[in-house]
This record gives sequence, C-alpha cells and structure tokens, in this order.
Amino acid sequence: MEIREYNFKKIDNDKVISLLQGKLNLNGIEGNFSLNHDQGYLEISKAVLKNVIKLFKNDKDLRFDYIKCITGVDYKDYLEVIYSLYSFGNNCSVNIKVKIEPVNPEVESITDIFRSADWFEREIWEFFGINFKGHPNLKTLLLPGDVDYHPLLKSFEIKWEEREYKRPEVFD
Repeated sequence: MEIREYNFKKIDNDKVISLLQGKLNLNGIEGNFSLNHDQGYLEISKAVLKNVIKLFKNDKDLRFDYIKCITGVDYKDYLEVIYSLYSFGNNCSVNIKVKIEPVNPEVESITDIFRSADWFEREIWEFFGINFKGHPNLKTLLLPGDVDYHPLLKSFEIKWEEREYKRPEVFD
C-alpha cells in the first residue's frame, strides 16, 4: 500500500467531546469527559460499557472503527480498564475509562464488538486478575500455565521459590 497524499488535520478536542457528549445524551448514557495532555477521556460505569463501545463503533458520525489498546491500572483502592479507540474517518481518538472494584473484579468482554480485543483482555486478566465476562478463551499468554497470582497488582509480593515449569495450554 502506498500513501500518495496525506493532509494533516488538526483535531479540535472540544468539538469531538461535544459530539460524543451529544451522542451519549441522545442515548441516555451518563459519562464524564476530561482532557489530559491533549487526549480525550470518558469515564463511564461498567454497566454501560458495551453500549458505549457499540455506539462509538457503529454510529455513522463517530465511526471509531479501530481499538488501539486496552490496558489495566491498579490504583490500590480500585482497578481501572482503559479502552483507546480511534476513528480513521474522523482522525480522532478517545479513551474510555471504567472503574472496577478490587474484590472479584469483573467487566463485560468486548470481543464480540472488536475481535482484536481478545489478546488485550487476556493479558489484563493474566496480569491484573480482572475477569472479562463472556470472553471466549481466557487463558494465559505469557506467564507459566499454573500461576495463581497477578504480578501487576500492587498487592503482589515477589517471592523466590523453586518451581517446575509447567507449559501453558496455549502452546499445546
């Protein structure tokens, strides 16, 4: 693929946030927008996550058709999952933040909306212990197959122990 012409389009974040807020209001969804380092952030409850992701992807004006990243964060008092979406047609991005309680952390999987969310969700499950309800294949990617800990949690303690390596099922 060759790029023959590229025109840089400056993004007006206020305009993007206004458009997104209008779409949320039309659908009766509450969310708080903020800007941080020229990036738009939307904080929503986990109950409306799938509705917001579907809306942002399928709306003809928004067309957030690409998921750049999903990551987890441990703030000690709560966990957070951040979804970074990008619209090629509008040349803009938005980050969607969902707070999750640290006891039995769980959120809906979005693999039925974005198939590429599969490995992101598996990695977050593996390293933070956040369960993604409805995920088709939650199993380890990088850690040995028999681990019972989540190394990116702040409560994780590093202990030296001799153990026999168990090959993860993912390679079988």
